[in-house]
Amino acid sequence: MGDELIDIIQDVYSRYNLDNRFINNERDYLINAFNGIEQIWNENFHNINQINHIVISEAPLWGANESYIYNLNSPFTQFFYENDLYYGLNKELIDNRYETTIEKKQRFIKCLMDHGIIILDVFPYALNKSTALNYSKTENG
Repeated sequence: MGDELIDIIQDVYSRYNLDNRFINNERDYLINAFNGIEQIWNENFHNINQINHIVISEAPLWGANESYIYNLNSPFTQFFYENDLYYGLNKELIDNRYETTIEKKQRFIKCLMDHGIIILDVFPYALNKSTALNYSKTENG
């Protein structure tokens, strides 16, 4: 993560008087999350032959489970399920209840790639319920 990006989120933490929490607990997490997400995103981006559609999303949750749409090892979130994609593409829905997360995610990501669909996060910070700041509320209310 570049210095400018880390300075921006540090400024937001400062506005909520969470400087100590940021410096002592969350700075390293946010940098590592950003770098992990960027690596996975870039790997997937380079596997697309042609971009036909861009899906704009909010931000990855990441956290301890490294929850991210392109991460094969993390389950789907409410953001986008495999059958949502198939429904949007007018493809037959799949009964995938008995498959592993990796099997589901591999097929999902392959479908995205085959149709030239890329997902962009508009906010680069992996804030979640474990961070003092998150997308639903701050630790201070």
